[in-house]
Amino acid sequence: MTNAETAWPQASERDEDKRYFATRARWHEDRAEVAIDASTRTLHLRFARMYHTRAQ
Repeated sequence: MTNAETAWPQASERDEDKRYFATRARWHEDRAEVAIDASTRTLHLRFARMYHTRAQ
């Protein structure tokens, strides 16, 4: 393996990932608000929590 393959992502890449995960979390929160059944709402909220955690 080369150094490039094992290097940690640059700060801008990490920021981009955080923005992506935060956006996905908000999307799932929005979908949970309009879900018509409890199981779908619960699933979207679970994904939202997961994405919020990843965005930290």
